[in-house]
Amino acid sequence: MLYEKELFDLLTEKQNIGIWKWDLCTDTVYYSKSWGQLLGYEDSSELDTTFKTYESHVLPEDLEKALKPVNEHLKKHTDYFEKTIYRMVKKDGTIIYTEHQGKAKFENNKPVYVVGLMRNVDEEHRNYKLQRETAQFLNNIFDLSPSLIFVKNSNGDFIKVNQAVADLFGKDKEEIENFNNSEVHKVKSELDQFDSFEREVLNKNKSLTKYEDFTTYKGENRIYRTTKSPFNFRGERMIFAVSENVTELRNSKEREENLRKKYQRLIETTSVGLLQLDKNCTINYANRGAYKILNNSELEGGKLKDLITDFDKDKICKFFENNSHHERIKFKAKSKTDNKWLQVYADKFESKTGNSFEIILIDITKEFKLNREKDYQSKLLNSISKYNSDIICIHKPNVKIKFIGASVKNVLGYEPEELIGKNPFEMTTSTQKREVLDSLLVKLINKEITHYEGEIEMFRKNGDKIILETNAKGIYEDGRLIEIVSTSRDISKRRELEKEKVEVLRKSQELINLEKSIIDMGSHQLKTPISTILTNLELLNSSFKNIDKSKYFLRIKKQLNKLLDIIANLLENSKLDSDNFRASHLKKIPLKKLEQSLKSYYHNNEDQFKRLKFDLCIDVKVRMDIDLTTTILTNFIDNSLKYSTGEVKINCKKEEKFIKLSVTDNGIGIPEKDKASLFKPFFRGSNTKNYEGTGLGLLICKKAANMQDAGIMIESNVNKGTSSFVVFKDR
Repeated sequence: MLYEKELFDLLTEKQNIGIWKWDLCTDTVYYSKSWGQLLGYEDSSELDTTFKTYESHVLPEDLEKALKPVNEHLKKHTDYFEKTIYRMVKKDGTIIYTEHQGKAKFENNKPVYVVGLMRNVDEEHRNYKLQRETAQFLNNIFDLSPSLIFVKNSNGDFIKVNQAVADLFGKDKEEIENFNNSEVHKVKSELDQFDSFEREVLNKNKSLTKYEDFTTYKGENRIYRTTKSPFNFRGERMIFAVSENVTELRNSKEREENLRKKYQRLIETTSVGLLQLDKNCTINYANRGAYKILNNSELEGGKLKDLITDFDKDKICKFFENNSHHERIKFKAKSKTDNKWLQVYADKFESKTGNSFEIILIDITKEFKLNREKDYQSKLLNSISKYNSDIICIHKPNVKIKFIGASVKNVLGYEPEELIGKNPFEMTTSTQKREVLDSLLVKLINKEITHYEGEIEMFRKNGDKIILETNAKGIYEDGRLIEIVSTSRDISKRRELEKEKVEVLRKSQELINLEKSIIDMGSHQLKTPISTILTNLELLNSSFKNIDKSKYFLRIKKQLNKLLDIIANLLENSKLDSDNFRASHLKKIPLKKLEQSLKSYYHNNEDQFKRLKFDLCIDVKVRMDIDLTTTILTNFIDNSLKYSTGEVKINCKKEEKFIKLSVTDNGIGIPEKDKASLFKPFFRGSNTKNYEGTGLGLLICKKAANMQDAGIMIESNVNKGTSSFVVFKDR
C-alpha cells in the first residue's frame, strides 16, 4: 500500500489532478497529496482517511449530484461513474468547480474498492459561464437595438430578424422568419427596389448602403438607410442587413445625436474593436474594444500601420486612395505589441470633413492557430492518402469514419464524402463477421489489444465482394482510446490467383494420374489381343498338316479389329486432352444436319441401319460442334447396338432451358454398382464379359460434351435397357 501511495503521488505531482482510493472492505480512503493540494492542504495527513472527508468538502447543494454517479456505478448500472462537474469547498472556505470520474473494482459481482480522479476546472467553468453570458448579452443587444437587423438568403427569404423587425410588421419574430420579399412588400415598386438592391449586393459581393422606401402594415410610409453585406454560411450565400429609420432623423439633428449616442454606447460595450481614421490614416477615435485588443493605451493620434503588421499594404493604400464610397474590404493582420491575429474590416463613410475610414478589429488568434494547424494536418493527410493505393482511414472511438483517403473510390467505389460518419462494419458480408469485428473494437477500447492485423470481407458499392488486408492501431490519450488509424489493401485478386493456382495444381495432378492410369490400362488392354495374335500365328506356322487355317485367320482378324478399336479410342481420347485441340467455333446447327451425319455413318451397314429409329426435331437448331456431337451419339448408338437386339431410338426433347438428345435401347442394362465408374478409363460393366469393348467410349463422350459446355446423363436398369443423353443449353 505504501508503494501504491508513492506511485500515486509521483504520477500526480505538479499535475492538476487528485486521486482518491476508497477501500470498501476496510471503509478507508486514501487521498493523494495532489488531492489535498487542490483543496488547499499542503500535507494530506491533515485529512481523515474516511469517505466523510470527501463528503464534507462537497458543497451541500451539490452532494446529491456528486454521489449519484458513484452509487449508480457501485450498483453496476454503469461501466464507470461518468464525468461530473460540481462544487467543492477548499480549506480556506472558498468554492471551486471540480471535475470527477472513476471506476470500481468488482470481485464476485461485489465492489472491492473505488478509484477516482478529481481535476480543478474552476477557471474553465467560469470562462464557459462568461462566454454564455457574453453570448446572451450580445443577443440582448441584437434584440434591443432600435435598428432593423436581419439575415436573408439569396432567394430573399428572411432567416433571422431582431425584435425591431417584428415590431415593424406587427408579428412574432418566428412568423417573419418564414417570409420572403413578396410577402413583406405589397407595393410593387418597393418590391422591385428591394430585389434589385439584394441582387446588386450578391453580384458585386460587397457591402452597399442605400435608402429604401417602405410602407408599414399600417399603411405608413417610411424611409430606411440600409446597409447590406454578403457572406457565406455553411456553403450558402447570405445577406446581413442593418436598417435605420431615417424618415424623421434626416432633418433632425437632435434625433441624429440621440441615435449617435445609442450607437456609441453599443460600440463602447462591445468586445469588437472600432477605429475611425481621417484621410491621412490618423486615428481620430478608438473604442474600448480596440484598446483591449491592441493592448495599447495611446491609440488616438497614431497611425494604423504602426499598430498592425503582416497585411497587404498595397491593397490598403489603394483602398484609401480610391474616391468611391461605401466600399468595404476585409483582411487579416497581426498586432505589433503581442502578435495577436486580427480580422480587419475597413469601410469608408462620408463625414463633415470629407472621406473618413472605419476599421473594425476582431481578435481571431485562437481560431487562426487552430485553423492553420488543422489545414496543415489536413493537407499532409490528403497528400499521403491521395498517392497511396491503400485505404487510409481515421475512425472515432465508436469506429465511425472521421477521415478516409481518396483511394477508397478505386477500391470500394465510394466517394470519401459518402463514408464520413459511417460505420464500416455495416459493409461486412455477414452478421457473424460483424460480431467478431465488434469484439475486436471492445478489446481496442479496453486496451486488451492495441493493434489488429487481419483480413476483412466487405461489399463494394456495386455489391461485389472484396477482401481487404487491414491493419488497425488504437491512439490513446491518458489511457483512453481517442482514435483508430487503419490501412486496408485489396487482396481479392491475390486470393483468386492463389485459388486458381491450387485448382491448376489439382487438375494437373489429376491429368498426370489419368495419363498414368490410361498408359497402365492401355498397356494391359493392348497386351491381350497382341498375345492372341502371336499364339495363332505360331499355330499356323506349326507342322500340323491337316489343320483348318481359316479359323485362325478369323481369330487374328478379330483381335486386330479389337486392337484397332483400342488404338482409335486412345487417339481420340488423346486428341481431346491435347492443348493443341480446340472445338471449332460453336454454331447454331439444325438437327436435320446432325441426323444426316448419323445416317451417313451407319448407311453401309444394312443390319445396323435397319435397327435405328430416328425421331429428331429436325427444325430445331442447337449451338454445338457437329463433329464432336456425332462422336458422342455414335458411341451411344454403338453401345446400344452391341448390348441389345431390338430397335435403337434416337430422339430429341426440347425443354424450357435445355435440349436433350437421347439414344434408347432395351438391352442388358447397367448394374447399379457399376454406375459410379462409367466414365473411368477402360472400365467395363460387370455384365459385359461376353461383349467386345475398350472401356474408353463414355470417357470420350464426356470430354467431347464438356468442350461444348454440354452434359452427359445415363439412365439404365438391368435387363430393361439404357437411355444415354447429351444435354445442351437452349441459347
